Amino acid sequence: MRVEILSGVSGSGKSTYAWSRTKEIPKSGVVSADLYFCFNGEYNFDPKKLSEAHGWCFRKFIEELRRNPHGLDLVIVDNTNTTEAEIAPYVLGAQAYEAEVEIITFFCEPEIAHKRNVHNVSLESVMRQHERFKIRTFPPWWKVVPFGWGKDETANSL
Repeated sequence: MRVEILSGVSGSGKSTYAWSRTKEIPKSGVVSADLYFCFNGEYNFDPKKLSEAHGWCFRKFIEELRRNPHGLDLVIVDNTNTTEAEIAPYVLGAQAYEAEVEIITFFCEPEIAHKRNVHNVSLESVMRQHERFKIRTFPPWWKVVPFGWGKDETANSL
């Protein structure tokens, strides 16, 4: 089994990428804190429940690895993951279950990401995410893959 941990600011194209991968690889699944806020097909974000959503997402991730009920070839973690501390539990969980891990980083100008994020994340929040994203450093043994849309491209061009 493989695990792809997506990392990038809100609106950088992570979810578009994740769901396009599930079309490419039929035996794949996505875990995301965003899914915690989806009810009857509608997204109802509550910032007071963000910590709860991330805990729920991590538990779902471990369930997929532990039971692998669908015989998945790929599990995608679709959260902002802008710091090493946010990514580390997923890396360690994947390694504990002997999954191959890649961290796919999405580079996008914050102003562009803000304009196209679908969850109405404020520009100030996207800028804070971007600042955390810029200063992080990964352990050299983590496999990090850059993935950028450039200034004029969009995630929708997949």
